Formats: sequence, C-alpha cells, structure tokens
Amino acid sequence: EKLLAELVRGMHRAELPQERVLADDIVRHLGDNAQRVAAFVASVRSVLPLGLIRDFAAQHCEVSSRDAAALIRELEAWQILRPGVGDRAQVQDAFRPALAAARTAYDGQSTHRGLRLLFDALSSLKDQQGLSVELLVDILTVLADMRGETLVNIVYDGVEWLTEFGSAGEVETLIAEVLESAELSDEFRFLAADAMAFFALSRDDEPGARKWIDICQTVADGRIIRL
Repeated sequence: EKLLAELVRGMHRAELPQERVLADDIVRHLGDNAQRVAAFVASVRSVLPLGLIRDFAAQHCEVSSRDAAALIRELEAWQILRPGVGDRAQVQDAFRPALAAARTAYDGQSTHRGLRLLFDALSSLKDQQGLSVELLVDILTVLADMRGETLVNIVYDGVEWLTEFGSAGEVETLIAEVLESAELSDEFRFLAADAMAFFALSRDDEPGARKWIDICQTVADGRIIRL
C-alpha cells in the first residue's frame, strides 16, 4: 500500500523495480483503445486539457465523444492520467516507459496517423493559450517522431529564437536523436549539424561546436567529391 501511494504521488526519487513491473502490468491490462490513447499522449510532457485528450481519443480511436470520455475515465482510474489544476491532466511519469514500448507495436500507418492527430491537437492548443517552453518541446518531439527533416528545417530557421526562448537544451537532444536514427539527406544532415554548432557556440562550448563543424565539413566535402 505504501508503494502504491508513493507511486500515485510521485514522492520517491528513484524508479523502483516493483514500480516498473506494476506499470508494465497495468498497461497490459488496459483496453485496446485506452492503451492506444495513452501510448500517444505519453509523448507529451505538458499538462493538457482533458477536452483535448478526449477529442484526440475520439478521432484516433474513431469512437463517439461519450466512448472517448469513458476511455479517459479508465486511464484516470488506473492513475495513468494524473489530474492537474482545473480540468487538466498529464501522464504519470512512471508509466511512460511502458507506454513508449506499447507504441512500438503499432504499424507505421497507425503510428503516423496518431502522431499527426496529436501534432494537430498541440498546434491548436498553442493557438488557444500561446507557446510555452514545455509546449514547444512537445510539438517538436512529436514532429521529430513524424519526420526528422521537417524538425531540422524548423530548428535551423529558428536557432536564435530557440536559444533566446530557453529551449535550446531540449531541442539539441531531439536533433542529436534524429541525427543518430533518421535517414537524413546530406542537406539536412548539414543543417542539423550547423544548428548544433550554433547552440554549442551560444554557450561558449567551442570543443562541442568543433565536433558539429567537423560533421558539416565532412558532409560538404562528400558533396564536392560527388559533384
């Protein structure tokens, strides 16, 4: 009982093996649609309006608003959705690894559709309440999962603004992951490395910038040789 209480409150500092087992088991016992909704919403760190989550559930699972509300109640009953201030909620951090693993089971078309609907929902939220650092990072995170080249293009065009906005660190993590995992063309690999070099130089990290500048040089040299 103490472990469950601490799990709900998030009061302990380290993830416990028992906690991971509980989270995995709970996610496995969710209904198919509830698991699908949670698997995608778990990509978002911001506290979201419950109405947005309900609308996303209705669209992604192709169910009525009434059935979508039932899915939300199921996630709340298992404490996967943690209540926030007002009519808002976010995914409990303890469940994120299990939900991320669950999302890998969906096929490419279903995954892309879910990410597209989530991206549209977050963009609508931005229009309604403005852009915070957390919401910006969430939008870029979903975008990175959808299409790495689009993320690189947006970041490259907005490096100065992103630095001033205070979100450079989170964006660097996303770009580094895209560089490692995505099949980027030479053009976008160059732009990604150039943006990373800018971020490093903005905090006076010349050795860090040199690594990314060397990648830019390697890409440029390769294109010259091919031309």
